Order: sequence, then structure tokens, then C-alpha cells
Amino acid sequence: MSSIEVLGAAVDAFCAESIEDLTAGEALAVLARLEVVQRRLASRGLGLISAVTGQASPVELGGTSFPKVLSRRLHMGKGAARRRIAGEQLAPVLPNVAGALERGDIGEEHVRIIRHFFDRLPVVVDAATREAAEAQLAVMATPFRPEALRIGADHMMALLNPDGQFSDADRARR
Repeated sequence: MSSIEVLGAAVDAFCAESIEDLTAGEALAVLARLEVVQRRLASRGLGLISAVTGQASPVELGGTSFPKVLSRRLHMGKGAARRRIAGEQLAPVLPNVAGALERGDIGEEHVRIIRHFFDRLPVVVDAATREAAEAQLAVMATPFRPEALRIGADHMMALLNPDGQFSDADRARR
């Protein structure tokens, strides 16, 4: 994959550039662009994790579990590896959120808030409403900081579950 070599060279060039002469506004603009690039790269990494977990067993890759394989090879903690593996399962469950993450429009904290919303959503909420909520939350996440998204998600939860009542299945799921 030659693009990873090009990417590495581009990162080297970026890191070699002086930031001393940037104004605060210019530095903020570069920082905003860098954030989008980092998010896009992280999303692409999730696709690679999916390829790893879908094409081989952990034993074939020299470990006893995928978190152990990733933590050893990527020099990260097992908890971080587990979170990455959980993140790669985003696309089929939350397609609009996965698309926003892939474009770099949202970050991990946005995704955590949206996942938490669906963890709290009662099972009696039908599939069409869940799909509409997921699409709306993905749209809301794009222009807003995670704190504002959390407020919007809480408001949406109040609309979808006004009494705050949960079934036995909801309680068992939690």
C-alpha cells in the first residue's frame, strides 16, 4: 500500500515545518484541519481493524485474543485495543454516525455520547424511530461540540421516553 508511505512522508514534512511564525488565528485554522485529518485517519484505522479481525484468528497473528494482538503490535494498552475493536463495529449499527466519523466531522467523544443514547433507549422504540434518531444525532453532532450534542441527545431521549420508564428487558440490558 503505497499511500501509507506517501502519508508518512507528508507527516514528516508537516512536522518539519516551523510553527513559530503562525498567528494565533492561523495556528487555530491549522489545528482545526489537523483534527479533521486525525479523525479521518482514525476512522480508516477502524476499517483496517475490521480487516484484521475478519481475515485471521488471533492465534494466527501471534496472540490469544485480538485486543492482545493489537496491544502488542500497536504498543497500546489492552483497554485501548478493546475500544478500537468495539469502534470498528460502528458502521453496520450506526451508519450515519460512521459516515460522519469517516469524513472527520465528528470525534470519538461524539460517538460515545450517541452510543450512550442508544444504550439508554428503551427496547419498545421501533426500528424506524431508532433509524431516524441515529440520523438526527449524526446531523446534530457535526456542527456541535460533544457537550452540546449531549444536551440535544438528552432532549431527544425526553421526547422518545417522556416518562423515563423502562421495561424489565431494558433493566436487564443495563
